Amino acid sequence: MCWVPGSVRPTSSPEAARLFEPRCECGFPLFSAVGTGLALAGTRWHPGVRPACSWGWKHWFTLTGSLKATEVQIAIFEQENFQGRCHELSGACHNLKEAGVDKVGSILVHSGPWVGYEQASCKGEQFVFEKGEYPRWDSWTNSRRSDSITSLRPIKVVRAPRQPLPTRQTKDSQEHKIVLYENPSFTGKKIEIIDDDVPSFHAHGYQEKVSSVRVQSGTWVGYQYPGYRGYQYLFEKGDYKDSSDFGAQHPQIQSVRRIRDMQWHQRGAYHPTN
Repeated sequence: MCWVPGSVRPTSSPEAARLFEPRCECGFPLFSAVGTGLALAGTRWHPGVRPACSWGWKHWFTLTGSLKATEVQIAIFEQENFQGRCHELSGACHNLKEAGVDKVGSILVHSGPWVGYEQASCKGEQFVFEKGEYPRWDSWTNSRRSDSITSLRPIKVVRAPRQPLPTRQTKDSQEHKIVLYENPSFTGKKIEIIDDDVPSFHAHGYQEKVSSVRVQSGTWVGYQYPGYRGYQYLFEKGDYKDSSDFGAQHPQIQSVRRIRDMQWHQRGAYHPTN
């Protein structure tokens, strides 16, 4: 029988929890007694029981998130399609290999956003992750340069002051403002963007390079090519006087979008299309 979220019976111990084996859509037990996961036991969570497949992981996140019983925010799987060993993070990890992660094959983000880096100590090519599922490497990048992630950290999304919290039915009330300049040190031609996502600078009449950036509010991700393609560059509030400050080898950015607060934009701000 298929397990339905919310149908887990309260139990008093991990042993009792194993006697009740909810099954997922694929027929396997939803939880397995391995690793350092958690299983529902009354109002407590016991170690030693964890989801046994990707479908179980998704609903395990739903339960733990709704009950606020765990600080796990991102799950890293060593194989594609949420298979293999799983490693859970709730904070920055500057070297995944030293933490025991041999390879990043797929990722489930329970609470975001996050940024991954090709190299240790948050260096190299960047990969932005918002709340959602990333079953293989080409679901989080199309730069084709690297499929390696060696460090991760959460992105701090700061809400503009003195603004009411938005509801799920209203637009994001946080103001986003970014100014991109042709030359280093904020000189030359510029393009200013306020509260909007821009899939093509060329369509807005800006065809120059981008050598410096000033983020006045919000959090942004820029892309090498139009249509949110190519290398990704994270822009948090502050000044970037030269392209090397935001990790670019060449001063080329042709599209940019906002990173939203996932508490209110639960599906993410951007949905890639084929």
